[in-house]
Amino acid sequence: QDRAALDAGGHELAKANHEDPAPMLEYVHQWQDIRLLWFDVADPTERAMARLRADDTYMQQGIANATADPVGHLKRRLVRGLPVLWVAEIPYRYSEIDDLPVWVTRVMWAIQALLVALAVVGIGRGVRSAHWRETLVIAAVPVYITAVHWLLLTEARQSLPGIPAVLVLAAFAVIWLRRRGTSAA
Repeated sequence: QDRAALDAGGHELAKANHEDPAPMLEYVHQWQDIRLLWFDVADPTERAMARLRADDTYMQQGIANATADPVGHLKRRLVRGLPVLWVAEIPYRYSEIDDLPVWVTRVMWAIQALLVALAVVGIGRGVRSAHWRETLVIAAVPVYITAVHWLLLTEARQSLPGIPAVLVLAAFAVIWLRRRGTSAA
């Protein structure tokens, strides 16, 4: 709630990453203002309604931000949004995530990135095989999730319903890679 402390932290983070603090501060100020719409509401029903109004305000602000710089927005969504959507889930108790060593989190992300890369290979190989129809049916799930979430709203938890399809597609890729390795030998 302390904007001065928030700004100091933003400047510190930007300096450490050699980034311009202005866009970050603008975003966190927007987020803080929107969060205040429901923060002090005590009644559970009113709080739920306030969160819905805040969510709508957040969406409108996101659209305004995206239309103010469409090329930059698209670049950020491709470079940051997609990895957050598909690779950033930390399968660990939410209340204890901050206690994990950084390397453990990075290993989890790397494993997920490998699975997604294998799934992409699985889609590519599957659509070129006799099982292209089956591949498209399975690939429809992660493609749909990506299409719905990547442009504006991206949280790692939003991809969780598609993870079984990603695992099946990754398995397709592993089977293909093993067959390819066996035939090459």
